Amino acid sequence: MKAIQLIPGAVLALGLSVGVAQATSVDFAVGAGTTASASCDNCTTYSPWFGSFQYASIDADASGAIGTSFDLDEGETSGWFDFFSLTASGIALDESYSVHATLAFAEPGGFSSTSGSGEFSTFFGFISGGSLDWGSDQFNTVSLADGTEYTVELEQGSAILLGDTATVRARVTLDSVAPVPLPASALLLLAGVGGLGAMRLRKKQAAAAA
Repeated sequence: MKAIQLIPGAVLALGLSVGVAQATSVDFAVGAGTTASASCDNCTTYSPWFGSFQYASIDADASGAIGTSFDLDEGETSGWFDFFSLTASGIALDESYSVHATLAFAEPGGFSSTSGSGEFSTFFGFISGGSLDWGSDQFNTVSLADGTEYTVELEQGSAILLGDTATVRARVTLDSVAPVPLPASALLLLAGVGGLGAMRLRKKQAAAAA
């Protein structure tokens, strides 16, 4: 066998090793740092039924998202999962509010921090309506130091609640996967094939010189 005939096999083995390494999926786990809060810009409203000023508020809580986990391949999008909840109280009619929320990942790392605004109405928190608009922050791309990149999308729109709580959801798209170093076994394989080729060539040259 000629030394040059060994090259295609070595290249094929090297290509297979790289292909397997790059097909690795990424595990996601929501970790600490997901606290979210919201406050009304102007939440003191006049109530003609009681002849006094009533106070309304809206609170946000993202602690329930901690521990959410899933794995994604490159280009894959997760399903919608609960990010944080909004809870209304008091009496209000079309009051405005703003919310700042951070979605952090223990794996693979990184976080998405977003601000939004909306309006809500409530009667002691039992019948509420509202809207939430993230604007250009609906999509937030996170780039990690190792080259992994993913996009967090937040749910927005309107909701009519027969209660006091609404849930805002999020989903994640894995845009790119960090390159995985070539396994040492593939390098050894390539070196071994090259060594065999060199030995074969030397033996052939020695036989021709004899």
